[in-house]
Amino acid sequence: MKILKKSMNVLPFICLLTMAAMFGLSYSSFSESLSYAGDIVSDTKQHPIANKWNHSTTAMEIVEGVDLTGKNVVITGGYTGLGIETTKALTRAGAHVTVLARDVERAKNNLRKVKNVEIEYFDLLTTGIA
Repeated sequence: MKILKKSMNVLPFICLLTMAAMFGLSYSSFSESLSYAGDIVSDTKQHPIANKWNHSTTAMEIVEGVDLTGKNVVITGGYTGLGIETTKALTRAGAHVTVLARDVERAKNNLRKVKNVEIEYFDLLTTGIA
């Protein structure tokens, strides 16, 4: 449970950094070599990475000024939580987003006001690739 709690605390920030890297946004702090010493999960005090984003940064702020027109993006779980915010941000930046959903009706309902989205049934639990 301790590992799960720690990973859930950093997940939103990791998603934002991943989006930034996807769009070619770079900062000197991203180019620093990262390495791990000891256990993957430790009680070592963490230090913030120097950049303009933090725990309150939104997905819309990450894609601000980024033109994704003509780009196709596939997102699993893009109809709830962080996924729906990511879907909204990517479509607002011009991307065509395909949302893979286990519950297609719920996805259609949650994304009914979002343009440039396609919803496809996909269940990672039954595909054998999870």
